[in-house]
Amino acid sequence: MSSRAPQSQPIHRSNASEYGVLILGFSRLFVVMLSFALGVLGAGAGTAMAASTIGAAPPISPEQLHFGNTADSPPAPYESCRQEFWTLPLGAGDAVSIDWSEVAPSSHAIALYPPGTTDFNFADASAVAYRGGSSNGFGQLLHTAATSGTHVMWIGTAGTGGCSFYQFGAYSFTVHVQHKVVLTLPRVARLYRSRTLTATANSPAGAAITDGTLKVSLMGRWGGVTRVLAVASPVNGKVVFPALRRKIPGSGTLIRIWAAHTATAQYGSTKTVAYATRTR
Repeated sequence: MSSRAPQSQPIHRSNASEYGVLILGFSRLFVVMLSFALGVLGAGAGTAMAASTIGAAPPISPEQLHFGNTADSPPAPYESCRQEFWTLPLGAGDAVSIDWSEVAPSSHAIALYPPGTTDFNFADASAVAYRGGSSNGFGQLLHTAATSGTHVMWIGTAGTGGCSFYQFGAYSFTVHVQHKVVLTLPRVARLYRSRTLTATANSPAGAAITDGTLKVSLMGRWGGVTRVLAVASPVNGKVVFPALRRKIPGSGTLIRIWAAHTATAQYGSTKTVAYATRTR
């Protein structure tokens, strides 16, 4: 008996075109999905992973989104709670805002501990700021640092209801820090139109500030009107206002002056005490 090879079925041109479009569509979808995955991985790779001990805790970078997951941490020494640690260097007077979210609402709490907190004394340490979870999965912790040093940020599932009432899971947070600036403006009996006037800008610890983005204004008020006389940035702690020339009224006029700057993402607002002087 003779055997014949099966004849191949011709593919209609329109079907081939449809198959090509379908394959191309899947290819594009795959590329999009791959790009999204790589983007997520790339974003996560830019932040350090939390640690289950203070000694191994990574530093927080302000204005960057950080991620953690208490399900990845071993149980704490007490009950079955889970906890993770981060570190945050702060200066005295710094205003801190921690905006955080969690996958499972009301499952985590967050706290800040003062400089000097270690794995050895953590059980007896007292938090300087605390914020429990909220029903919508978002929370904010606000604090003004009283001392300079490396603070410890704790996030965990421990709470007043016991760990059994909390869920392990993913969370994210961003820390915003506004530094405090100490401004001083020397008292002068006469404000000369042809001379510069120098203020100082330091941290609360006395460190001189150099920052071109920090704009300090010399303010003046006379005749019931407040005016900006000059604007300068601190260099090595000195804010040198240029000669005022025609910015101030004629000789002998009594005016009030002070230095000030408005709040920015990096610095909180502040101003010096205004005092009276006469123009020259």
